[in-house]
Amino acid sequence: MFYQVRIFKSDGEIEKTIKSEELSQKFWDDFYNSENNITLVSNGKTQTPRWVKEHLDLKFPENISS
Repeated sequence: MFYQVRIFKSDGEIEKTIKSEELSQKFWDDFYNSENNITLVSNGKTQTPRWVKEHLDLKFPENISS
C-alpha cells in the first residue's frame, strides 16, 4: 500500500500531488519490467570498458583487429 505524496515548492506551496493508485501502478510497472529483463543465460564474457580498450589499442597498435 502506498500513501499519497505531496511535493512542495521551496516557498512551501504544494507543487504536485501524486495519488496512491498512481504510485502503485508505477511501482508494479517498474517491477514487471525489471523482472522481464532478468535472464538465466549468460555468454560468460565480461564486457571490457571502452576506456580500457582504447588505452590498450593505443599502447599495442599491432594487435588491433579489423
